[in-house]
Amino acid sequence: MCTLCTYFIKLGGMKNQNLPVEEARIRRLLAAGCPVPAENHSTGAPDLVVEVHKPERTQAFDFRSSTEYILVVRITNNSYARLKMKTLEGYPLWEDENFTWLGDCRRYTPEKKAYRMPSGREIPYESVLNHCIREMELAPGESREGILLAWSMDTRIPTDYLQGETFPMYIALFDQFGRSHASVIEVRVDRSATMRMPDLTKAYGGGLYAGGEQEIRRAHVSGGANRKARKRSSSSHRREHRGERRSAAPLVQDDLTVQENQKSQTCPARSIRKSSVARDPQWSIFRAARTQMPPP
Repeated sequence: MCTLCTYFIKLGGMKNQNLPVEEARIRRLLAAGCPVPAENHSTGAPDLVVEVHKPERTQAFDFRSSTEYILVVRITNNSYARLKMKTLEGYPLWEDENFTWLGDCRRYTPEKKAYRMPSGREIPYESVLNHCIREMELAPGESREGILLAWSMDTRIPTDYLQGETFPMYIALFDQFGRSHASVIEVRVDRSATMRMPDLTKAYGGGLYAGGEQEIRRAHVSGGANRKARKRSSSSHRREHRGERRSAAPLVQDDLTVQENQKSQTCPARSIRKSSVARDPQWSIFRAARTQMPPP
């Protein structure tokens, strides 16, 4: 037995019954299966008990503008008489005027095979207890397992409850005699639909001394702009240099032509030596004949 349960047992055994006892904490202990004596010993456990059957599937799903409840429970008759349920009531720990149990999905469309939640999630018709809760009759010691579906429009789970935490939920069953049988169950919070998941495909951060994400993005943007500017300046510089080379090439060719003409005028043999005829085998004969010719 846990320490908290022992504390409440000792508290119940004291003669002074005026000590304050938190009702919500007692309900949560009862929902967890811890035996806690009631403040009034004349009242015991309810005859119809609602308890969680599968805690991993008993969840409250938080959405942008609503909340959906999927409660996998077990209803047990702990009395010595046969009891028939007439009404089901329930509400979470916080104030929620829009909490509603889902009605029978086959009331207007008998061919339906599953309940459909507002988010699109479907639950098989045979496993849901919403449509048969008013006709359920349990013998002493008999139990019934199933799913209770509810939703709340325009009401979200308070931000005090984080992803994966649990909160107590009140559920009451009314029998054929008009008696109320209240139970408290633990419901797990699921915020996967509203959580912002990180993008694992992108790498953020530049090391131990790097700045935050915004500084990294700003540096990346400025670095890209600087690279583009450098690329534009280098391309323009290459174009200008190419244009200077093209403009300077005719001038160089003209200077070489003038120099060759001057050399050919002053020294005809030198100009002939640089021509293609100079490579001919009969160059010696042609040169001798050329030198004997009178000057012009």
